[in-house]
Formats: sequence, C-alpha cells, structure tokens
Amino acid sequence: MQAIPPLAPAVIVNCAAMTAVDRCESEQEAAYRVNAAGPHNLALAARRCGAALLHVSTDYVFDGSKGGPYDELDPPNPLSVYGRSKLGGEERVREILPEHFVVRTGYVFGSGRDHLTRSLDRLRRGEEAGGITDRIGSPTYVVHLAERLLPLIRTGRFGTYHLAGSEAAPWFDVLRRARDIAGLAGSITPQSAVDLGLPAPRPANSARSGRAPVTAARKVLMVSAYPPRRCGVGSYAKASVERMREEGDHVVVLSPPDGEGDVRVPFGRGRPFLRAARMGPGFDLVQVQYQPSLYDRPGLSPSKVLTALSLLWLVRKRKQTEIVVHEAGRPKWWRPDHFLLHRVFARARLAFHTDAERRHLEKDWRVRTRFRLIDHAGGVRIATRLAREEARDRLSIGDHEILFLCAGFLHPDKAFERAVRAFPGPPGARLVVLGSVRDGEPGNARYARSLRDLCERTPGVALIEG
Repeated sequence: MQAIPPLAPAVIVNCAAMTAVDRCESEQEAAYRVNAAGPHNLALAARRCGAALLHVSTDYVFDGSKGGPYDELDPPNPLSVYGRSKLGGEERVREILPEHFVVRTGYVFGSGRDHLTRSLDRLRRGEEAGGITDRIGSPTYVVHLAERLLPLIRTGRFGTYHLAGSEAAPWFDVLRRARDIAGLAGSITPQSAVDLGLPAPRPANSARSGRAPVTAARKVLMVSAYPPRRCGVGSYAKASVERMREEGDHVVVLSPPDGEGDVRVPFGRGRPFLRAARMGPGFDLVQVQYQPSLYDRPGLSPSKVLTALSLLWLVRKRKQTEIVVHEAGRPKWWRPDHFLLHRVFARARLAFHTDAERRHLEKDWRVRTRFRLIDHAGGVRIATRLAREEARDRLSIGDHEILFLCAGFLHPDKAFERAVRAFPGPPGARLVVLGSVRDGEPGNARYARSLRDLCERTPGVALIEG
C-alpha cells in the first residue's frame, strides 16, 4: 500500500491470488491474507492516489446449483475457502473504491502451468490424461482474457463483469476435442468429481454468461426527481436511466412521490439520502442527481441542515456514491448546511458536464474534488432526426437567414448576457435565447429578469422561456 501512491498510476490491475484451491482449505490464513486482505490494501492505495482498480476474481464464488450459466446479477454463494476468500476480496474492493472493475473468470488455460496444458503434454507423449465429466465451466484462453482487459478499462464503466469463453463444457470434452484436432496419441480417461476425493468442494456448474465489454451488468440506484414532474433534472435522469438500461444495467430509481420512480419517498429533510444509504449495499453505484432545490425549499431552515447531514452520511456510508452536480450555488460559510456540503464535496466522487463547472465549484467551495466529466448527451433523448432543410423549414428560418441559438437553464454562470451584448451580428442574423429558470432562488430570478430586459432592448434578439 505504501509503495503504490508515489508511482501515481491511473489504473491498477490485480492478477495476484492464491489459486491452489485445495491448499486454501489447509492454509486458510494465507488464503484470506492474499485473496481478501491483498485486494483490500490495493483498493486503499488506489483511493489514496486517485487510481482505478481492476481486480480479477473467480467463478468459484458461485455454488453451482443454478441450472444455466451465471451472469453478473446472480448472487454468489461460495462452497470453499478459496471461493469465500475471493468473494471477500471482491467485497472489500467494492466497499472501498467506487472506481473499480471486478472481473470474474475461470477455467483459464494457456499459461503453460494450467491443468489443460499439462494434460495436453501427456497426450502429446502418448500417455494417459484424466478429464472430469461432471463439472461444467467456461474454458477461457488466457490470451483472450488479457486482450479484453484494456478495452474494458477504457470504457470507464465501473462494476462487476464476467469475462470467459463463450462455450460451456467439462474438461473431458475440452481435452477430447483438443486431442482430435491436434491428432495426439494419448488416451483420455473419464473422471468424476467424487472419485477424485479432493479436499475442497467445487461448484458442479460455474459456466458464465459475460456481458462485457460492450455492456455492463451494474446495479445502479438513481436518486433524482423523475417524470411526470416537470423538471429539467428529472428529464435528464430519465434519459440517463433509459441509456443505462439499454446498455445492460439494472437501474432502480428513487424519486419523490410525484415522480414515477421504482421507490418513492418525500424529498425533504434528507429522507432520500437516508433511504439510499439503507438500500446501498445491494448496488454497485448510487448516483445522486444533485441540485439544491430538488431536496429543499428556498430559504434557511433546519431541514436544510438535515438534508446536508444526510447526504454526508450517505457519502460516508456508501463509498460507491457518485454525485452528478447540476448546480451547487455559492456557499455562505456561516450556514451550517453549507459547512456540511463542503465536507460532502471534499469526500464524494463528483461528476460534472464541463470542466468549467468543476473549476467553479472548487473555487467557490475551496475544495479539491475527485471527479469525472460526463457527456451532456448522456441525459438527452433525440426523438426525431431531421435533415437540415426540414429543420429550417419547421423553425421558419429563411434560406439565407443566420440563426444563433443559446439554450440552457437561466443562471448567472451561463453568461447568456455576453452573447446578447455581442449583437448585432451579420446582416439578417437573429439570436434566440431558449431557456428556463431551474432553481427559483433570488439570484437566478434576478438574472432572468435582467436578461429579459436586455433581450427586449436589443434588436434581433428574442428570449423564449419554457
């Protein structure tokens, strides 16, 4: 843990493990030290230096009782010390570091020291090799596994993944096929798991269906306003949820009663954050769409302190929490709720749509953030795509007319007034400012009134509010 932070890595890949399944039964302390405490320490080191962690785990976290292949949403239930210690490593990584990839694989061959390679060497020499017939897995070529790790990292979509071969089979069938293809002289003896009498129990079926790297099987809890409430953040959240679900995520929405979320609670006094903290252990990501007026009414009240305190509790209790900052305002340091929010922004992982928004928050709130930038398009659903000519016709824009458009929420940081003051533009040009006040706090209301007056006084400029 001490050696890694000075190297300042962007990503740490952990392939280390005690994989001698039977030896783990007799050397339990060593198994947990390597397979659980090791990933725990790596996650702490990654958090300290701002790195992501890819942790390689195993198919042996399952008990093998499922009738078909296991996917990323199936609950684990390991049978052996090896499986339990590896599951412990997964849990420590998820608890400590939101920026993680847990990659489950198994039945890996091609390293030169694995069961399949040793068995093929015996067959090549004309000797006998044994193959188990009553345990099924997903044989995975180690080179193919390695080739898929970097593309997965580059997606930036943290969560749990199954990376394995596409075909489930017992080792007996794999050996027989390899022998026939290569024309090897040795013979293969069928074996059963019971006859081998191995110390550690293994799952009878650990075949996996992997969804990565194209999609991610994340469990996501989204805390936000939600339609049919007329709210820009709610519409953004709905589009984000639809996109996540299309990409394979399992998303649960926690919304106020006037939204159509899967779970509905009143949004005052920090209630949504307390509920999210209770629900959090079942999710890879808890994402809060943050804009102050969603969770509190304007003005100073004890409920704002409760809201800020509850959000801080969520961030401290569920380290997989991410706050998407739509608006934060400027702090008033005498206010206790703003003091608590300062602690939230310093501790949580934040997401911004632009780096300028991130810089403003860090300057205003005097804090260094852990953050990522997300694409505006992630919260936009395009209902209809029009050709340029058709779009101009619908908007009544002449063939040679030039239209400048500024769209967004009416807020001082948007600086729409600078565009208005820069007019008039080229001959025949128009400027349209399209927006609405998202948060009715006094500063935003004053800005909207001044912008409205400025647009009315400026030729060729129109303000459309809605």
